[in-house]
Amino acid sequence: MKWSAHDWLHASRSIRAEWQEEVSGALPDAFRARPLASGAPVPHAYLLPEFTHGPTGTVWVYLPGGSYRMGLSEGEEAAARRIEDPPPLNIEEMRPAHRVEVAPFLTMKTPVTWRLVEGCLGPRDKSQRPMFGVTEDLSPAYLTHPEIEELSGALGFALPTEAQWEYMCRADTAQLFFFGDDLPDDTLLSELVSGDIAKNRPNPFGLAGIFVGEWCRDRFRRAYNDPAETPDFVVRGGASAFWPWQGSEWAYCVSAMRMPSSDLIGGLCGGRFTLELKHS
Repeated sequence: MKWSAHDWLHASRSIRAEWQEEVSGALPDAFRARPLASGAPVPHAYLLPEFTHGPTGTVWVYLPGGSYRMGLSEGEEAAARRIEDPPPLNIEEMRPAHRVEVAPFLTMKTPVTWRLVEGCLGPRDKSQRPMFGVTEDLSPAYLTHPEIEELSGALGFALPTEAQWEYMCRADTAQLFFFGDDLPDDTLLSELVSGDIAKNRPNPFGLAGIFVGEWCRDRFRRAYNDPAETPDFVVRGGASAFWPWQGSEWAYCVSAMRMPSSDLIGGLCGGRFTLELKHS
């Protein structure tokens, strides 16, 4: 699949249907294409191809490959300083900003929920874990790294690389957040992480719950140009651990935000899986 997100945005419905069929042919048999959205794609809603994984009922989004600038740019730092100066960010951990190429892949539309975890691994004690769902089974599952690895092995899916995660979080944007450089007002805030995660406001690539905080497969490095890996894993997102983002806690929402897993509260974090296409 050589077409880009930009190509999809400007393609006719018939061409998009052909491209979705092309993606379907490269997926395992367990995935089934969902009907294309009736509307036309726009920059705030690309309406990318979606697929259902039959054995789990989870919904996945196909992300075309692309190039983006990973890390906190000078312009984003300036925007952060307009909110709070100095910004409550470890800027050096997000530097240097650099161009990254990402191959096409599938990712879950929402973070892993307790319904998926307990359906695969059996009941878990959830009494000391954050809950953000209307019901416990629909809440994003906050898991230890051994637990997310156990689930990954059971399902045969991988955690995203750090580069994949920021690509899907930014969703073709180059601002502090996918919705701009300003903090969300109360209305937008209530739409981003609350109630049924599947009904939360998605980013332009159609991904919801992006602020839950999610495990990545990479080991943490203190800067992108630091070759030394630490024992920690990379964690991305994470704002909902501080719900409702009081004071300087907004910093955990920026697309470039990254942290070592040793900074997690209780070692718990959310996650979503990816699937790389072998013949894209």
